[in-house]
Amino acid sequence: MQLTPNNVSDTQDVPVAKVGSSGHTRPMSDPAFNFDSMSVSERIQLVEDLWDSIAASEAEVPLTAAQRDEIDRRLASLERDPHAGRPWPEVRARVEERLRDCM
Repeated sequence: MQLTPNNVSDTQDVPVAKVGSSGHTRPMSDPAFNFDSMSVSERIQLVEDLWDSIAASEAEVPLTAAQRDEIDRRLASLERDPHAGRPWPEVRARVEERLRDCM
C-alpha cells in the first residue's frame, strides 16, 4: 500500500517505529512532535542532526551479509584494476555540469 495523506488513517499498513527499549510501537504517521510547527530549514537541520547521530553510532548498525558481499566484490574489482574508476574531482565536475544544464 502506497501511503498518501488520503489513506494514512488505515493504520494496518502504516510503518511503525520502536519506541525505546520497551518494544512498544506506534504508527510513524502519528509523531509525538508536530513537525509542522518547525520551519523547513529547522526540519532539514533536525534531519541532518539525526543522521549525524546515526552515523556516529555506526557500530550499532551492522552491515547485512549482502552489504558485506557487495563491499568485498567492489574491493576485489578495485584490486584487479585500480585505474578503472574516475578521480573524484572529475566525477564532481561532470555532475556539477549536468546540474547546471538542468537549470
